[in-house]
Amino acid sequence: MAIVRDWLCNRTTQQWLGIILGLHFALGVFYSVIVPAWESYDEPAHYQYVQYIILNRSLPDVIRTPEKPQIDLREYTQPPLYYFLGALTTFWVDTTDHLDLERNPHVFGGRGGKNFAVHSGEDGFPYRSTFLALHLIRLFSVVIGTLAVWATYLLASNLFRHNPQIALGATAITAFSPQMLFMGSVINNDILVTLFSSLFLLYCVRVVAGQQGARDVLGLGFFLGLALMSKYNALALLPLALLALASALWRRVRLQRRNVLSGLALLLGALLLPLGLWFIPGTPLYGGPLRRFAAVIGSFLEKAGDPIDFFTSLHWDFLPNSILTAFNSYWLLFGWANIYADDWVYLLLGLFVLLGAIGILASLPRQSSTIRLAIFLFLFLIALFVGINFYRSLRSGVNPPVGRYMLPTISAVSILLALGLSHWAGRWPRIRLNLIFGVGLFLLASLSPFLYILPAYAPPPLITAEQRGEISNPYAVNFGDRIQLLGYDLDTSRARPGGEVIITLYLRGEAEMSENYTMALHLLDPDQQPYTKIDTYPGGGNYATSLWEPGQILRDTYQITIPSDFPAPTYGQIKLAFILYRTGEEVPSPRALPLGESVLLPRFPIRGTKPPQVQNPVFFSLGDSFRLIGYEIPESISPGQSLELTLFWESIKPTAIDYQVFIHLVDAQGNVLAQGDGPPRNGFYPTSLWSPGEIIEDTHLILLPAEIPAGEYQLKVGMYRLDTLERLPVSSEGGQRISNDEVIIPGISVE
Repeated sequence: MAIVRDWLCNRTTQQWLGIILGLHFALGVFYSVIVPAWESYDEPAHYQYVQYIILNRSLPDVIRTPEKPQIDLREYTQPPLYYFLGALTTFWVDTTDHLDLERNPHVFGGRGGKNFAVHSGEDGFPYRSTFLALHLIRLFSVVIGTLAVWATYLLASNLFRHNPQIALGATAITAFSPQMLFMGSVINNDILVTLFSSLFLLYCVRVVAGQQGARDVLGLGFFLGLALMSKYNALALLPLALLALASALWRRVRLQRRNVLSGLALLLGALLLPLGLWFIPGTPLYGGPLRRFAAVIGSFLEKAGDPIDFFTSLHWDFLPNSILTAFNSYWLLFGWANIYADDWVYLLLGLFVLLGAIGILASLPRQSSTIRLAIFLFLFLIALFVGINFYRSLRSGVNPPVGRYMLPTISAVSILLALGLSHWAGRWPRIRLNLIFGVGLFLLASLSPFLYILPAYAPPPLITAEQRGEISNPYAVNFGDRIQLLGYDLDTSRARPGGEVIITLYLRGEAEMSENYTMALHLLDPDQQPYTKIDTYPGGGNYATSLWEPGQILRDTYQITIPSDFPAPTYGQIKLAFILYRTGEEVPSPRALPLGESVLLPRFPIRGTKPPQVQNPVFFSLGDSFRLIGYEIPESISPGQSLELTLFWESIKPTAIDYQVFIHLVDAQGNVLAQGDGPPRNGFYPTSLWSPGEIIEDTHLILLPAEIPAGEYQLKVGMYRLDTLERLPVSSEGGQRISNDEVIIPGISVE
């Protein structure tokens, strides 16, 4: 084929292409090895599809599947081509080990870890049985992904025969896209539809540009059929195929009328041949040719007749989040769509995409008609896939669009970016944005396994018995003679509403455990009301209790977010429990009598987000730990009402004692007519938790007698120890001791 011969003509280009393909293949193999088994979206279900074909020598009979509840149905309505090829790759492997997949039930709860499965170490090298089959199919995906990179080069070099830098730049962008590498290293059909969509686009451009011969028309239909046999989102290719067909027919009508019907027959025959292999047996098995998307397509067709109803039925408020998620997940999203990169990575990617888009617009007038036509086709293709993806998202208002669904456009996106970025070389001759972006993507793809993938599945560190002495807060609690809490470390430096507290637990397995216990961490307020809740297997999901060896001590760290509506300043406590997920039964602990089978760890301070505005400034020292620096009272009050007094304390020095505040309402003769003794902030923020320099707003209510005469009264305020009733010494700003160790607040009018 002429297209294949062209790339062999330039030896330098051939060498660079070989390097890019080789690096992509090597990275793909590396990804396939370091990503733990089952840790990509729906990989277990994709694998089961392959196994079903091997064991039953047929497609899954979805209509009769309710009789077989052990079968996972999620992927069985997918077109079968990828799974047939996977079956051909692994049919000879003995997978009769019947390996049971132990799921992490908390992976989708938000705080239960990134791992979908519990990994016992059986999936390590050398691979055997089920894991051998899994890695062989993954290797098959790597090969497909490498071919898809090559297809990008074929398409780009067909357009830019005299500018190999653009062709190689586009190839590098496809090759080193982290999302492309990830999806091309695990079991999924997205990578196969990406390959065939790229090849379809190659022939589509040739046909529309008038370069077509019989083989191009044949290739257009053939690869469209293969794409539809790979994944249903290839339906987005149909409008492009119709456009190419209309263009070709119009050209034949004008030039060679006698070839119109033959060209049409050739295209339809090439399309129907692979589709017939799928839809003829698939329709009776699935109850229709498009069972997987029947509801979505039916809803679209139903509402399309009424544009107003169509647009108002979509959740447009979901659009901003959808755009951000779609962009980020197109470039880098690992695991079960739950492992993201750092924000700055996406910002840099967005900057390059923006520069590429501006470069395309700026260079468009100078491009040839063929290039402008190709740009139109690429943008049309991208719009089709993005539109379908966003329609599904906005229709549900729950599930954001997923970037991997747009991978079939990666050849078009990469060529557009390479073309746009190359525009800036003329403006800045020494700055090759194409090269910078390609190298940057390579570095990102090479480092991502170490920065994001491996840490997400890493077990917690183990410590030795000698290191127990380094635990800040020893706290021996035994949970049912199975698990012992040896102590904890607590970082409360950011413990305020909207912040977090970091807790490190030191846990030791006391016996072998065949069951996996959920570790429940609950952040409670002083009323014992739960706020943040983390339910997880230990080790952030990566070290389930069935993996523990007796005597091992693990250091397990969690970041507990404090909600912005948490009542602060106050104290919080963490409740810890171990629960058998299968039954919901808690593991008993003898140290947890007040809260059933849970352990309530000691309280810790949660400070306010900003210091309060001090009213009526004063200055009185109470011992060497506190100062009264202000107060607020109403101007007047009626008998029988509650007087609200707000005191502003400043903490000077830490104390281990929880002092009480006394407030006495006295008349001119010093008689106490009402009083309100109690801890600061109603006991929700005791003085032992105050930190130096902190200002505490402390409100008290004093109920006035109904028969109190009208007149002027005073308040006497101070602090004392509850155990000895000894008052803290009170002194003025000049250091003079105040009699009776009480601060006098005058001017209370009772009317």
